[in-house]
Amino acid sequence: MAPLYHKIATADALVVGFPVYFGHANAFTHTFLERLFALRHVRMLTQGELAAVVAVGGHEAEKVSGDISYRLENCFEYRVVGSVFFNSATPPCFICGYGTTCRYGGPARWLTPEEFKNLRITPEMFQRFEDHPMVVEACEGLSSKLRIALGELSP
Repeated sequence: MAPLYHKIATADALVVGFPVYFGHANAFTHTFLERLFALRHVRMLTQGELAAVVAVGGHEAEKVSGDISYRLENCFEYRVVGSVFFNSATPPCFICGYGTTCRYGGPARWLTPEEFKNLRITPEMFQRFEDHPMVVEACEGLSSKLRIALGELSP
C-alpha cells in the first residue's frame, strides 16, 4: 500500500467497489480499509474527502454498502456522496460448475430435495446489473453526485 497512500490521499474521490460474500464485503475490501489506517495516523488525511461505494452480492449488497459507507465516514471522515448496490440473486454454486450436484452450496440448502434434484441451470438465472435499468440509473446518479461534489456540474 505504501506506493498508493499519496495517490489515495490526493485523489479527487475514492470509489470503493466490492463483492459481498457471506453477508460481508470480501476480505480484500476489509484489508484495503484496514490499510487506510496510515492515512489517519497523527493527521486525518482523508477528512472531508469525497467517496462513493459500489457493491454487488447475492442478496445483501444494500446492507453491506451501508456498512462500508459507515466505516468510510466514521473511521476516516470521508464525505460519502452515495452508494449503489446490486443484488444479483445468483448463487456462486451456479458458477462453479457443481451447482446441480453440490450438496453443500446455497441451492442445496435453499431448495427442497425434490427441487434440487430437478434443478437445471439456465442462462436466465444469471443476473447482470446492465440488464436492470434502475441499477444503471443509480450508477449514473452516483456519477452525477460525484461530479457535482467535485464542482464539475451545477446541481
